[in-house]
Amino acid sequence: MLNRLREINRRVRWLLAVAVVCGVAALAFGDAIRRAIYFQLAINAPTVDRSKMVEFIESRKRPFEWLKRLWDAQKIPHRQLVIQYLREHIKRNGELWQKSRPLVLKATRDVDVGVRRAALSMMLQQEDPRRIEAIRYQLQDFDPAVRRLGIRMLRRLEEPKWLPLVAARLADPHLKVATSTASLLRRWTEKDFGVRHRLNSSGLASEGSGDSKRSNELEKLRHGIEQWKEWWQANRSEYPPLSSFPASLSGPVATLPTSGFRLRDLDGTMVQLADFRGKPVLLNFWTTWCPSCRAEIPKLIGLKRQLGDKIAILGISLDASPKGHTHNHEKLTPKQKATLKKKVRRVVEERGINYTVLHDPKSRVGQRFNGHELPTNVLIGPKGQIHRRFVGGRSVEGFKAIIQNVK
Repeated sequence: MLNRLREINRRVRWLLAVAVVCGVAALAFGDAIRRAIYFQLAINAPTVDRSKMVEFIESRKRPFEWLKRLWDAQKIPHRQLVIQYLREHIKRNGELWQKSRPLVLKATRDVDVGVRRAALSMMLQQEDPRRIEAIRYQLQDFDPAVRRLGIRMLRRLEEPKWLPLVAARLADPHLKVATSTASLLRRWTEKDFGVRHRLNSSGLASEGSGDSKRSNELEKLRHGIEQWKEWWQANRSEYPPLSSFPASLSGPVATLPTSGFRLRDLDGTMVQLADFRGKPVLLNFWTTWCPSCRAEIPKLIGLKRQLGDKIAILGISLDASPKGHTHNHEKLTPKQKATLKKKVRRVVEERGINYTVLHDPKSRVGQRFNGHELPTNVLIGPKGQIHRRFVGGRSVEGFKAIIQNVK
């Protein structure tokens, strides 16, 4: 009995010692442990709180290590935060720029066009030696809007010597790309063949103009572009050969993984992303009060009409989000939910929408794709990978050019 009591006392003393050690460790390392747990939870979460994450990163001795881990989470909101943070800090932190250069170069090939734009801007701002490679990559993209992004970035260089890089885009099948090219050549050469940016986002002349005026403007644009082509053929020997410039970036097409989701349509039927496995899926985040969203609807209708069952278009309504913000939602009453659904249904019926419309009352799906930047479009490939995210519309032909290049 005495020996048993001694054994119990020994175990109690050992447990007390362990408790004391744990208590001391908690006092000494508790904050570090809490921060580590917070960061891991943030990486695993579908979205990220910008203010809290920036506070966390700025408290670290080596911020880039944490930014890199956040980028490698392969989630759209996380990558957007990384690029935003770098844009805001590299001006006063040269060491951060040097460490982040490889990541920024990767970002110029990201699925998110907004991330690409920010990364390219940083490379130009820092006069990075690989900026031309990154710009050439955009000029070869299958999305006409991204090719125009490459042209805009070249415009910022203000050096006519780069003209051979963009001259080939005069023959671009998309007139807006050729028009942007002609505009840049006019700026660099001070020649003028009457080409102006008269096309709106639908690829037509100014809204409200008659068919005759529209046709005349388009004919004038095409004639001016043909004159630019002739000028280039006559003067290309005055410029360095294309082979003398850095080659475009190369490598596999970037994609991001995505997990499934379930939302109800306006009739209450549950629709899953997995239902469309094997075909491209275009997610269109919109609201009834967003003018740009409403302007995009006819293009999506036309796209669905042309491609039919070859594409699934899911118009995801974020009308429950206050002015598009995808956080801090107040709980809606059943009456408010019913009113919102009626409003969305009315727009669907008035516009003759021929694709699936879903309701995301808590923006749980919208948050994952940062869908509050209205209208946001996300293209998911047949195998469930994210291929492209962009804000703002495309013409029907622009949408088709993107979709047809998704495998």
